[in-house]
Amino acid sequence: MKRRIVGLRGRILAILLLVQLGGLGILMFFVSRNARESLSEMAYVSSQYLTRGYAADLERRLASAQDFASYLARSLQSLREAGLSRSEARLMPGVFLEANQGVQGAWAIFEPDAYDGRDAAFAGAPGYGPTGLFAPYWFREGEELSLRDYSAGRNGEAYQAAKRSGRSSAAIASDGAERSLTIAVPIASRGATIGVAGVELRMSAVTAALAGVRPFEGSVAYLVGADGLVVAHQDRSAEGRALSTSLQGDAPGAVSAAVREGRGHAQPTRRSADGAPVYLIVQPIRLGSGSQYWGLVVEVPIATILAPVARLTATLLAVAGAAFALLGAAIWLSVGSALKPLRLAAAAIRDIAEGDADLTREVSLKRDDEVGDLVDRKSVV
Repeated sequence: MKRRIVGLRGRILAILLLVQLGGLGILMFFVSRNARESLSEMAYVSSQYLTRGYAADLERRLASAQDFASYLARSLQSLREAGLSRSEARLMPGVFLEANQGVQGAWAIFEPDAYDGRDAAFAGAPGYGPTGLFAPYWFREGEELSLRDYSAGRNGEAYQAAKRSGRSSAAIASDGAERSLTIAVPIASRGATIGVAGVELRMSAVTAALAGVRPFEGSVAYLVGADGLVVAHQDRSAEGRALSTSLQGDAPGAVSAAVREGRGHAQPTRRSADGAPVYLIVQPIRLGSGSQYWGLVVEVPIATILAPVARLTATLLAVAGAAFALLGAAIWLSVGSALKPLRLAAAAIRDIAEGDADLTREVSLKRDDEVGDLVDRKSVV
């Protein structure tokens, strides 16, 4: 007798499992694809929403410093109009500084003779420069407040920008290893700018505020200027670098353009260091009352965004594998029970063919199906 390699049960099982495998594969493909698209879109939207919230919080912090500078400017102008002596008025930045612990320094510079017309009378006096310009600068020195002349500040970027535009401005200055952010507000009288008042914030405080900006695991946040240079970074060693050294493709130019225009931006790109794909989000942070902006940039690893999809795929595979095994076992058992009487009938027919059969013996099988009909016909024979 010819030996069978695969019996009927095995063939039936193979066919049904192949059909099931194909169906599950198609189902998993569409479910995974739709889940990837849906979850990715949700992650993109949520990351933009979270970044917008972080940017608003940072802007509020900087706005409070601008409010401080604006109040100082208005107060000094009011004191000037009230005829208060400069020896008393020059104490005002120190009073403001003492009341605002988050500020490192406060200053005011009036144009020559703009405060009381008596600059020459104070030329070379203690706490004044060689011209006697009204330019007090109060700053923190440990636990104490100190005062010095700030006449040289007239040449600074913050002073010049505020005086030229008539609006508040911001600039970063470096004092050795420590950098500071200066926010300057013009002092106006009868429509003319007669001086500038300003406050200084340590950039280390701004960097510390960035530490909490982590919308997703593994994300990186930093502040960038319109020139494409990193202003503040969670990794301080990256501060001062150009975006072109950390991002590939057109991303650096797109970020700089968005910051200059004060608008949000988002795009996928890759990091230059390791080529890892990231989702890049930019939200503008307005500095002062003019059109000067920084951009809060958040890099979210694409792998983090797609992690829920990977977990869903693994779950689907596990469920499909379990279903595949259960269905296979069920098919094996059900086909086996169906083939058992057929094997008995086949054995009886073989005995008849070989002449060894007991033709008086019946095969008793109570089945109301095709297998039962077949065995009954054999009994008739």
